[in-house]
Amino acid sequence: MTSNIRLIIFDLGNVIVPIDMNRTIQQMEALGITNIQRHVTQSHSIGGVFTDFEQGMVSPSTFCESLRQMTSIKATDEELCHAWNAMIGPLSERTVRLVEQLKKNYTVVILSNTNQIHKEYFDTLASPWGYPSLADLFDHVWYSHEMHLSKPSEAIFRSVLNHHGVLPSEALFFDDSKVNIEAAHTLGINTCWVDPHAHILETDGSTEFSLQININGAACDEVEATLAQIIK
Repeated sequence: MTSNIRLIIFDLGNVIVPIDMNRTIQQMEALGITNIQRHVTQSHSIGGVFTDFEQGMVSPSTFCESLRQMTSIKATDEELCHAWNAMIGPLSERTVRLVEQLKKNYTVVILSNTNQIHKEYFDTLASPWGYPSLADLFDHVWYSHEMHLSKPSEAIFRSVLNHHGVLPSEALFFDDSKVNIEAAHTLGINTCWVDPHAHILETDGSTEFSLQININGAACDEVEATLAQIIK
């Protein structure tokens, strides 16, 4: 069956690049911050500087100053940014080639809840393959801090769909958050949940290729076949 998919939307962390929060925890502990995970969790639960930073409401310098006030440490902005970026793993050549292959038939974009510090680091990851930034590798990158919106809000998905002129049934969304997947599915977007503990775009031949695919409209045989052919 021919797919009607026109737009493929990838989350960034744990889909395109691996994320290991333990690295940031270790780096922060070395600076004297021993409870960074609790601060992050609380901020996303009740609102706070981490959520504000993710939605572009505060600058990197304000974010770093908030960390200093929160923890009473005297680390520099540079030290804090380095520790904050430590969680981000590498972009593999395999992933780059996958994106290049998919772009031959689909519009391929990023939709990520992120922040300015991470964005600047992300943009260095594609340079080994001749791309000055991720925006040059993908057809478009959508970052929460630039949109002043974040997943799983309906508005952020609507904004992406409207910009690219596609119906929800013409989009396929990959994310490692089941909350984000459920929100997209509710809007009629085709969804693929990516197990964050089995980073599919980094898999080797010994790892089983598996996705939980939720098709709302026409079957996504073409996309599945493309992915299965490249990742095997």
